[in-house]
Amino acid sequence: MLLTDGLLAVALGSRPAHEGSGCVQAEVSLSLFGSLRLTLPDSTVRTLPGSAALLLGYLALHSSAARPVARARLAGCLWPDLPQSQAQRALSEALYRLRQSVGGAEGWLLASERELALANVRLDVEEFRRRTASADLDDWAVALDVYSADLLEDLDADWLLSPRLMLRERYLTTMARLCTSLSKAGRFADALACAQRWVLADPYNEDAHRYAMRLYAQMGRRAAAVQQYEQLTRLLQEEFQAAPLPETRALADTIRGEYDLEDEQCYAHLVGRRRERALLLKLVEQAQAGHGGLVLLEGEAGSGKTFLLEALASSASWRGMTVVWGHATKAPGATSFAPLADALQQALAGPRASRARHHLTPEARATLATVLPRLEAAPAGPGYAGLSETDKAAASRRGPALAAALSELLALLGAQAPHLVLLDNLQWADAACWRAIRSFAAQLADTRGLLVLSYRGDELRADQALWPLVRALERDLAPPHLCLRGLSGDECRELARVSGVSLSADQAQELWRRTDGNVLFVKELLAQQMGAPLSTTLTGLIERRLAGLAPIAYAALEAAAILGAQFSYDCWYAVGGGAVLEAAAALIGQGWLIEADAGYAFRRAVVRERIYDQIDPARRRTLHRRCAEVGRHEGMAPELVAWHFAQAKEWAASARWYRCAAEHATAQRMYGHARELYERALELARHTAIEGSDPQALQMCLAKVTALEATWQALEPSPAPYTVALARADVPAGRPLRDADRVEVRWSIDAGEADVAVLRREGKVALRQRRIMRLVAEAHAQGGRPTQADLARALGVTERTIGADIAALQASGFSLPPWPGSKERRPLR
Repeated sequence: MLLTDGLLAVALGSRPAHEGSGCVQAEVSLSLFGSLRLTLPDSTVRTLPGSAALLLGYLALHSSAARPVARARLAGCLWPDLPQSQAQRALSEALYRLRQSVGGAEGWLLASERELALANVRLDVEEFRRRTASADLDDWAVALDVYSADLLEDLDADWLLSPRLMLRERYLTTMARLCTSLSKAGRFADALACAQRWVLADPYNEDAHRYAMRLYAQMGRRAAAVQQYEQLTRLLQEEFQAAPLPETRALADTIRGEYDLEDEQCYAHLVGRRRERALLLKLVEQAQAGHGGLVLLEGEAGSGKTFLLEALASSASWRGMTVVWGHATKAPGATSFAPLADALQQALAGPRASRARHHLTPEARATLATVLPRLEAAPAGPGYAGLSETDKAAASRRGPALAAALSELLALLGAQAPHLVLLDNLQWADAACWRAIRSFAAQLADTRGLLVLSYRGDELRADQALWPLVRALERDLAPPHLCLRGLSGDECRELARVSGVSLSADQAQELWRRTDGNVLFVKELLAQQMGAPLSTTLTGLIERRLAGLAPIAYAALEAAAILGAQFSYDCWYAVGGGAVLEAAAALIGQGWLIEADAGYAFRRAVVRERIYDQIDPARRRTLHRRCAEVGRHEGMAPELVAWHFAQAKEWAASARWYRCAAEHATAQRMYGHARELYERALELARHTAIEGSDPQALQMCLAKVTALEATWQALEPSPAPYTVALARADVPAGRPLRDADRVEVRWSIDAGEADVAVLRREGKVALRQRRIMRLVAEAHAQGGRPTQADLARALGVTERTIGADIAALQASGFSLPPWPGSKERRPLR
């Protein structure tokens, strides 16, 4: 039986026809989408006259056996313009016609002198609502087929307007959800069919047209995508004398720019960078398909890295990827892992943080919460288990777990949506950030995530601490490495052409000679149209541009440069005062600053560098002091507060905050970074005669954190779970191995706290010998037979060391497990 509980609130399933009827009648089916159709138990289909259709439709949507509709109310709703007596007669006549049309209505049309109701009726509206409420994509597709037309589209009544609009909106929303889900799942052909249906159902909805355009472009049908846009343009012009929305026009321009090499106006800044753009787009599409990875982007200042990344971000966004940015800066970051932590904070914006809290393991959540506050910032909701003290304690004892936790988080984010993570100016990132990237980057291959690392190669190569980490990353993972060189003479001429400047071959060569192909220099000289002499340095170019700013705008930029790579408006105003109020809009409109996740950021890092270097020393100290005071009350990272106090020459405050930052880093298991911070605090305490400082206490803290750092370095696990192909245990030793003679074995290099206990109690040699026994046992259990060379590679030592450890184990009475079918008790050779 069909039950209703108010307007369109249809219960699911069917029930017995009527209490006291004595039997259960077979169901009849009632279709309300389009013209009303009644299918009787014998499969006979009946169409009804207008008044009977209105009566049956109202009863289907508003009645049940448990809650019948009063005849007086029904008559008033169906014939509101008639007097009550005439409306009652019209109702009786409609009921008579209904019974005559269907040849009786026993068991499903319940009528009394005062009330009417339907029972044991299968309703298409009910099935539509049930399937759209499901989480199954197939149910959504069936629901769209059920909705063949609008509700009772050939009937006209006031009471129909609200349910008709509600159901149509549900229909359109379901199409949008299905189109989005199919696209995210990589089912582009099915998603395109859904988008086309959406366009037909709602032809003036630009969201539907944009979805169709994106899908055409992703399937390589650029002409069809442009045609879709032109069709929308004509439709809007003919019907409303209007143009498409700016975001629709921008998408059309992007598609033309990506796929039509003749249309370069939209991508003039990418002249000479098309090969790099094509490779990055290929990697983006591979990441969408579940084959993520890492790519290195290198170039000098002014080479166009930022423009290339912005174009990539735009392309990834319209393809449905979530794009997040992280910008390194010369000033200390909020955590040791900035800008990686900044980018992941953006990835956890909105409801994504809540989903992560529910799905991450407690240990991973506790580990990541130390660098990603959004994982623990929101209050616990229903079903959310907060971190126990045991979870937090376990995380605090396992420093190396951060890499595994980051891998888990990235896999979770990739399962929700493909991600593009752009980390810019990594020549200023710290060693902890590079180590973290190296530790989890191998896991990206099996996720829907692409990580792009952008840096200035000359500055990074000059950093003796960071460059070996970059070399190790390249050696271990061999990621694609794009190096942006200067433009050639022909490319300089091409850039001039698309910029509206016509040059001869000789002029193009002169342009190249004077700029060395630096993109920023080329554009500046083109803007001058080869007039005034071009500065031979990037700083000279920036200074000329800054010279055109009003003093109040320059003062606002100085305050912004003091704050760092990104800053909130509140902090900017607190430091810059009235200048910010007057100049902020103009600076953003002129492109000096852009909107960022934290508020605002400089469009180019080199501009911020130059402004900062040119600030008068006395004014610089004043601004830093203001920034430090603001940071104390606004939750700024202790390290950053300490740095601002140091730049302001407030040595006592700087030492206190460096110690606070070191304690914070120790709590986050960043022992190397904590050691550096304690050393800064100790240097200030020793050499500036700060009143009330305690160098001896700082020295003790430094010794403790140095010991912790050594312990965790000894326990540093492999960046990824260690999998190795070993000889099968049943293969005779000495025989050349074929592929079929090998078995893949998963080894546990690190056993967590058990290894910590051995290290602390017995030392490194005992820990290595314990690991040898564990690895041999795991290989035996999985049907593999390791050699000394296999163990040496896994543990990072020589075969001679492994041989000495095995001999020591056997001399101490330990026996290594025998292999199946072998009489030997020493499987290692």
